[in-house]
Amino acid sequence: MRLLFVFALLAVVSTIFATCVPSERTLFVPAVVNENRSETVKIGVETKPGTGEVFVSITPAVGLYTQESEKIASDIAFSVAGKKECDVFLRIFTTEGISQVDGPSAGAAITTMLISALRNEPLRDDFSMTGTIERDGSIGLVGGIPLKAEAVAKLGKKLFIVPQLPKSDMIGILLVKRFYNLTVFEADNIETAYTLAVSNKSPEEQLTLQPESVFSFVKGSVTHPQLEYFKKVSSSLINKAEIAINGTDLNHLANFESRLANIKNAFESGQYYYAANLGFLLGIDGEYVRFSPEILRKEIDSVNTCIDSFKRKDKTLENFELTGPAEIRYILAKNRLPSKPSVNEFISAEFSVYESTLFAKYWCDAATQLNNYPKIGNETTFNETILAAYAKDLIGSATIELGNSEDLDLQWHLSTAKDAYARGMYVASVIDSDFILSTLQVSTTKINESTELINEHSNRSYKYLWPQLFQNHARNFEKDQATAVRMFLFASKLNESFGTIEKLAIESNTEKIIPIINQTNKTDIETGIKPQSTYEDNLNLVLIVFGVIIIAWISFSRYNKSENGREKKYKQGYRSRVK
Repeated sequence: MRLLFVFALLAVVSTIFATCVPSERTLFVPAVVNENRSETVKIGVETKPGTGEVFVSITPAVGLYTQESEKIASDIAFSVAGKKECDVFLRIFTTEGISQVDGPSAGAAITTMLISALRNEPLRDDFSMTGTIERDGSIGLVGGIPLKAEAVAKLGKKLFIVPQLPKSDMIGILLVKRFYNLTVFEADNIETAYTLAVSNKSPEEQLTLQPESVFSFVKGSVTHPQLEYFKKVSSSLINKAEIAINGTDLNHLANFESRLANIKNAFESGQYYYAANLGFLLGIDGEYVRFSPEILRKEIDSVNTCIDSFKRKDKTLENFELTGPAEIRYILAKNRLPSKPSVNEFISAEFSVYESTLFAKYWCDAATQLNNYPKIGNETTFNETILAAYAKDLIGSATIELGNSEDLDLQWHLSTAKDAYARGMYVASVIDSDFILSTLQVSTTKINESTELINEHSNRSYKYLWPQLFQNHARNFEKDQATAVRMFLFASKLNESFGTIEKLAIESNTEKIIPIINQTNKTDIETGIKPQSTYEDNLNLVLIVFGVIIIAWISFSRYNKSENGREKKYKQGYRSRVK
């Protein structure tokens, strides 16, 4: 009898807990409006007894990404709460003028609100959150997290739950915290996030960039007359990075120091390009963490000065391997440098402006160093315009191969190649076109072909500096075949193009070519005048010579007529005297 009573009691209790309790929850979640600001949007959920249906308000119109996110959120919430006897009603409250919303970034927040409503457990009122919700319950990364964090702080919230942050967002969040009293907590799954959302405890922050693992590098081998100078450029970038990270706070220090150790190891292993590239990025991060509006505006002025001071040099057979890459970096710096931002209510909107400024700064510095190489004896000058047709053909091939690709990086390289061509920087244009063509070739390389290609290209012998540097770089990516193949193909393509450049330069009559750049006057970069082609130069010379011949012929004809006239008059006078 007692046993039956216990079973009956359990049945009643389970029925009570399984019954849907009508409940409502609201939460303000951040949404990026544009690159300069973010705002918080009110989201509401309501549960009522039903059969597990999900209803979404049609005002504002909800896009497919948001609908999919809401469906996943409902499924996970029903599963976690252990209740399916509820219908769910979702609504997004938007500000005036917004007629449509889309995107998955509120998925984790909606899931948290639904679990709270289904379990009838209240949410804390001092928090907000962002992140997608995945079908396995994990919280996925979203964009604009620093901007969102600032919007949450401006709303007066003290806790912001976010997904696991990548390095760039971690640095951005740490910068936001310098201006606002905001606790930011990383949660990689919905259970962790929900536990914190219904707790009154303040979590312990762990916003620290983790140190890198120790890397080992393949021993590099480069034989080239300009190698020693390139080593100095690489060493200079490493020294600048070391200065940039000196004195950084503990949140960044372990990561920065481990990266510096790997960079020095790469340099000592003869991987000079790899070390320079890593030093370049570390230097930018080291300065980025010191952001302030005042520093940003000073840096923009400083980089402008650097760009204005860059002067093109005549191309020679001995320098085009340095001056061509220098001009690429000059163009990158010029195009990446932003104008001074106007005063913005969101301080985090200036983070990306500062980062772009730092990229422009380091590109301009590298351009200047490569351009100011020490001469090696007598140099053979050639007119760079002899490369115009070759550079144009490569741009055409790259444009056709790239087509309507949405690869922003390759589209950016194509834009750089075209920009270089328009400025008459044909060596620079060739290099970026080669990068595009070799990268696109990777997608057509089969897995079984990759191993053979890597083995074959790893043992190739290259004449020129950059192909050797890229070949050495590629040898370090044994476990990343796509990167290895791309770098090997780039090295091969570049070696071929440099050979063509040298051949065209030698074939041109360099002794008779007028230098294309007068260093004391404005360059074609500043005036916007494109240099003439060799064909146009020769045509002008022919026209001048032809003109001189015509003038001489006319003068000679007039002289003959004059002399004939005099002779006739003389003969007539003589005859009259004889008579």
